[in-house]
Amino acid sequence: MSYLLAVISIAVIVFQGEMAHASGESYYFSGDGGPATEASLYFPYGIVADEHGNLYISDTENRRIRKVDKAGIITTVAGGGRYGATAADIGDGGPATSAVICYPHGLAFDKSRNLYIADGLRVRKVDTEGMITTVAGTGEPGFSGDGGPASTAKLSMTWGVAFDSSGNMYIADSINNRIRRVDTDGIITTFMEWKSGPVNVAFDRYDNLYATEGNCIVRVGRDGVKELVAGYYKSYGYKSPPRMLKDKGDALDTGLYNPYGVAVDNDGNVYIADTRNNRIRKVDTDGSITDIAGNGISGFSVNGCQSTGSNVNEPYAVCIGPDGSVYFADTYNCMIRKIDRDGVLTTVAGKYKRWRDDGDALKYVFNNPAGLAVDNMGNLYITERNGNRIVKVSPDGLVTPLAGTGTGSFSGDGCSALNAGLYGPMDIAVDDNFNLYFTDSFNNRIRRVSTDGTIDTVPGGDTKVAGWPSTPKCIALDTQGNIYVSFDFANVVNRIDNSGITRTEAGKRSDKDNSRPSKPCQDAGDGGPATEACLREASGLAFDVSGRLFIADTVNSRIRRVDSDGTISTVAGDGSPGYSGDGVPANESSLREPYSVAFDSSGNLYISDTENYRIRKVDTNGIISTVAGDGTKGHTGDGGPATSASLEGPKKLVVDANGNLFFLDGVYVRKVDTNGVITTVAGMPQPPPIYY
Repeated sequence: MSYLLAVISIAVIVFQGEMAHASGESYYFSGDGGPATEASLYFPYGIVADEHGNLYISDTENRRIRKVDKAGIITTVAGGGRYGATAADIGDGGPATSAVICYPHGLAFDKSRNLYIADGLRVRKVDTEGMITTVAGTGEPGFSGDGGPASTAKLSMTWGVAFDSSGNMYIADSINNRIRRVDTDGIITTFMEWKSGPVNVAFDRYDNLYATEGNCIVRVGRDGVKELVAGYYKSYGYKSPPRMLKDKGDALDTGLYNPYGVAVDNDGNVYIADTRNNRIRKVDTDGSITDIAGNGISGFSVNGCQSTGSNVNEPYAVCIGPDGSVYFADTYNCMIRKIDRDGVLTTVAGKYKRWRDDGDALKYVFNNPAGLAVDNMGNLYITERNGNRIVKVSPDGLVTPLAGTGTGSFSGDGCSALNAGLYGPMDIAVDDNFNLYFTDSFNNRIRRVSTDGTIDTVPGGDTKVAGWPSTPKCIALDTQGNIYVSFDFANVVNRIDNSGITRTEAGKRSDKDNSRPSKPCQDAGDGGPATEACLREASGLAFDVSGRLFIADTVNSRIRRVDSDGTISTVAGDGSPGYSGDGVPANESSLREPYSVAFDSSGNLYISDTENYRIRKVDTNGIISTVAGDGTKGHTGDGGPATSASLEGPKKLVVDANGNLFFLDGVYVRKVDTNGVITTVAGMPQPPPIYY
């Protein structure tokens, strides 16, 4: 089953019995009465502009229709945000803002400026007085009613709606695989059957109808003849999804991938939201096709960029403004974006990104947080490995982005870090001058964000050129500014000095262990040169006040120390994975796959004992104790003793200048203060998905 048919088939389940979803308010609705760019949208699937330049949005998961006026202020014009309704209480005959909007997608205006909404199993009308009625569909899925009143007909998943110049309404009746026509007397008929469920319809100035059909855009002329505009008909028979084949050229020789949106300007140019290809495309009147936004990689590009080559995230709808600007629903970024006549990309509604709030740290959902650093002002820096971003959390709990567009790529050296492409940033460190250093893992680079906001690759930091063994993982800085790096599935720690010269600091480059998972060493090499020692998946790195390097030797379940003369020893863990030994010398205790190490200003060593769900402390006398975690997996205990809390599995940890301990714990950043009390300072879980 194709992606489109799967989505539609799932979607119809929700309407059997009219919205089988728990009633209540949507999770992500905000902003009415204020700037649209500060509002929260939740999967916008449809847009239309009126002749005055006002923009109307199907804020689909918020169950509302929103309006952005020319001043940029957003309001709700239909829908109260409620879920769950019977046919008797959807609000017909009353104010549209009090009505239940079930599943809004396509939007259109008739000649009298009434707004029409493709609303799941119905088409709804909001008149110029703001009152709502149903003009097509009974709310029950099926196919019936041709030749009779449209309000008594059955529809199955209406995704699009449009009007011809005579005032007849056309409906993309998707699951019924046809386009339905409602004449000016309200009588419904089948206009044309479709090979694959149409999801959008549009008209040009000559009353030619355009619609999606599978992975194609087709046109039906006034003579009823259907012809291909863009895409391959043979794609109907693909057993795997077709891929984008050309960036420009003949539209009939171009692969589309689940295009959901189509619009036509006054000159006859056709615009396509090529959804799964992450592109907005334009077909000129000569049949040539170009990309006007998107580069095929899902992601986000900041305002002010040229739209060509930008990143978008599954756009579902496109429309043309009265000034010729192109608007599109950047659906999976939960935004509406605009391409002006100069090709500049801006946001007109919504805040980047789904689940995100770049203000309140406790409402921010990290996308696989991996690295953590703290500066001497108490600011936290966090890398998002899957989100391809770096953010800062201030001491008062505000989140701001620092680097990365959200797209997994390499770009931006010498320019603003906010516009740079990162790919799997893993760990991060900050120097005393507030410069940030991080392992851009899948780009195989060590990169730096300077205090002026520019990004570069440090000298010697292209690890492929340097011949380093694997993707860089964890990072630390010594007091001279030398950079130390561990690697994924490698058994060495390397150093880059200030001139870009690299060397191995610990572990044997020749020591290959291809087993997965890696096996602990039989002889760790304590008492000998660190470069002859046996490490297993070395992870976190830190320096004590004497400049000695400490390594979380993860699979060996040890913490190793490299002295100034290059000798290595074990300072915590006896090499047998387990939990034991509080109150005894740390090198007689048991750890289980420790991941990170850090020091406080008094010289105490902290260890994230990850698979024991604890954080351990080794005091200056070498005695080990537990400072957080009761050994159970979970996220409990905030506001109480840290030793009574459950942890998700602590990873990177740091200690600030005041002695507060911060650590990454699943999707959270947690804090243990100097009184031993634990709290969560950033992060929240991604809300459960809504299934259709």
